[in-house]
Amino acid sequence: MFEAVPVTAVQKALSLAFKQWGRPHRIRVDNGQPWGGGDLPKPLALWLIGLGIEVVWNRPYRPQENGMVERAHGTTKPWVEPQHCAGLSELQHRLNRAHYLQRERYPYRDKQTRLAYYPSLKHSGRSYSSSPEQWMLERVDQVLSQGVWLRRTDSDGKISIYGRNYSVGRAYPNQAVCLRFEATSRHWQAFDAKGHCLRSMPSRELSKERVFTLNVTRRKKRKKPTLSTG
Repeated sequence: MFEAVPVTAVQKALSLAFKQWGRPHRIRVDNGQPWGGGDLPKPLALWLIGLGIEVVWNRPYRPQENGMVERAHGTTKPWVEPQHCAGLSELQHRLNRAHYLQRERYPYRDKQTRLAYYPSLKHSGRSYSSSPEQWMLERVDQVLSQGVWLRRTDSDGKISIYGRNYSVGRAYPNQAVCLRFEATSRHWQAFDAKGHCLRSMPSRELSKERVFTLNVTRRKKRKKPTLSTG
């Protein structure tokens, strides 16, 4: 389903949520679009990290790691009965009503409602601003510097990073390399199996403007169909 939703629309929805309830300390996400997982973090995850939000990825095929959310969805669905909604406006109205009852009316623990037991449900206490001033590229650099990613060079000794070609060197064709990010110099570094640094390459896609606007990944241009003249 998320493949059909533009990543900018997801970013906008998250911004609205953060303005109302504040920035969370942590967000747990599934693998796949628009979050990614396993390989380099997707642009949306980098944007969250820059806001000071820790992104935790569920491991593949482990839905139990998101058990609380799954159970909450299972509880809410019978209350909302989405199959009987005439449209999105009615669905949203029913969701708002269900969330109100679950948080502010029904007892949760020690005869208290969820909101009384967890005041941070109303606001996390961490303000949110859509301006770039609150967003810090250094947070992204720090997280990336902790990772290691595998790549294999092509016949010309090149690898792909966020859809862009980087040259490790023609002397290293068809070779497995480990990719690291060096935060101080903001360079990508490629290492061989023995831990020798083969090449240090300036990162071209990780500027503050590109990450903040989700313009990190370079999209491949579609080839125009050739017209037959015969």
